[in-house]
Amino acid sequence: MAQRKDKMIVLIALFVWASLVALVVALSVTFKPSKPARLTTRNTDNGDGIMRIRIHPEDLREAFEHHYPHPLLRYVDDTEECDWLLYRNCELPPPSYRLGVPKKHYIGWGVEPLQFLKVAGGFVDRKSEFRRMLREDTAQYMISEKPDFRGPWRVGMTYFWYQKPYTFVPWAQKTKCMSLILSNKMDLEGHRYRHALVTEIIHRGLPIDIWGKGSDQYKKQFPRHIKGEFDRYDEPYKDYQFTITIENSLSEYYMSEKLLSPISFNTIPLYYGASRVSDYLGDGWGFRITGVLKQDLALIEDILRTPAKFRLDLTKTMHEMEHGKAWFPRYLIDTFGSERTKEMFHAKDSVPK
Repeated sequence: MAQRKDKMIVLIALFVWASLVALVVALSVTFKPSKPARLTTRNTDNGDGIMRIRIHPEDLREAFEHHYPHPLLRYVDDTEECDWLLYRNCELPPPSYRLGVPKKHYIGWGVEPLQFLKVAGGFVDRKSEFRRMLREDTAQYMISEKPDFRGPWRVGMTYFWYQKPYTFVPWAQKTKCMSLILSNKMDLEGHRYRHALVTEIIHRGLPIDIWGKGSDQYKKQFPRHIKGEFDRYDEPYKDYQFTITIENSLSEYYMSEKLLSPISFNTIPLYYGASRVSDYLGDGWGFRITGVLKQDLALIEDILRTPAKFRLDLTKTMHEMEHGKAWFPRYLIDTFGSERTKEMFHAKDSVPK
């Protein structure tokens, strides 16, 4: 009798234990916290389709408004709400600028060539605050050449701003053939090649106008064509059919204002620089020089003899710069805009005035 009673107690205890285990499992399933929704790189606008982008450093905001205006883009400071934060190179936004900006809503703008960024603290120091911001907060980092460590790299054109003409001069109305801008610098390959080219131009007596601070040192040798510093940024381009333009640094995608400004003035560039210009500007944007003096001077002399033979229609190239692949607002909206913003952008009639 006692044994039967003991068995009953054991069975009841097992039943209670099993019931408690089942209850705990059920509660854990019911109240198991869900993982936070993964943030995408698309913003959520205020319903009006306008992207609000906070620019750092703050003093660049007016430049963005001037160079990259669009009705669907509003460049703001830390006093206004924003959808995205855009920062330049390795420059850390102050806490007030980062307030209210979600993770993965930072856009990096590596406007300098990689060799310059490599000497910046953030690119060198693996434990830097910049590296943390890059890893945890940044959706994409625009850069012209891929670094040797992992990051949210978007390798391509970095949309360097450029100068636009006061007055557009048709090619046939241009009164001068060729120009070149020269600085005093000799640090980089491009700096040195400009001076080597100018030395040979002077030696051959070629009718090419030399502009810029670096031209004064050649004035005694070449007084007729040394123009010196320019007061207006259009002087080396406006009246010229061609210009020789050499980037300071070479990479696949580093295209600075040295290439883009002359095109906007309808001046055909003879260009030594980025190897993949056509990815953004299409074909027929200019002529390549190679960095080899003998070859480059042969092309230059051919153009000087018969400039009309080398005339190019830059209309399509200008369209790419103002509306196409090389247009910064298009990149910002297509990459980071909400679906509504993109719909409004591509349906031009619905864009707010």
